[in-house]
Amino acid sequence: MTVFGALLLLIAIGMLIVIGVKLIIDKAKKIEEVSAKNKRTMKITFILVIAGILFMIIGVSNSSKTSNKSDTESTKSVSDKKMVSKFNKLLVDHLTEDKGFATGKLDENGKELPDGQTKEPNINFAWSLYVNKIEYNYAGTEAIKVYLSKDAIDTLTKSEILEVAKKAQSAAASQIFMDNKMVKFFDLNTKDNSNLTFTVVTDASGKEIGRSSALDNSLTLDSFK
Repeated sequence: MTVFGALLLLIAIGMLIVIGVKLIIDKAKKIEEVSAKNKRTMKITFILVIAGILFMIIGVSNSSKTSNKSDTESTKSVSDKKMVSKFNKLLVDHLTEDKGFATGKLDENGKELPDGQTKEPNINFAWSLYVNKIEYNYAGTEAIKVYLSKDAIDTLTKSEILEVAKKAQSAAASQIFMDNKMVKFFDLNTKDNSNLTFTVVTDASGKEIGRSSALDNSLTLDSFK
């Protein structure tokens, strides 16, 4: 119910009470003999009652819509949190596995080798040793944040940092494309950025040192400060 609708209804009820009292006092008169002034008052009262009822209906309708919208947003929020939690876990597992390949601690199937045993490190996964963490990040759009290690900042050239960041970006994309719901969540089903996530790159402390293009999410040397 709207405040305005309730006010109209109260005014109309008040006027009806006044007219009712007046009719009782003047009960000797027939309804047909009610003065023109009273007839106008009754008409106005009738209009106010109808208007009050209409505003009440509109108020209830708007309240229902607001409630439904709030419920939808709440459900979406819970769903998004679950999606982010699932995505971050996938990234942790993926990065851990890649580091295992890079250090020769995992076999070709991703299984840990017995204590003391190692195999030749796979240089294709060496990039992972320069990354502390990859996680979901909101940067005006659904994105990822890549935290480089202190060693990466201290020893790698700008071109090498770019390659590490691109590998991390690709690793995140590979996890997203395993789940259609995640693809939609990150809006990666469009022609321009079908294989890339918007990416923010930071040093070990979380200070931003670069981010991908807003046009196609690509990382280039110009992406870095």
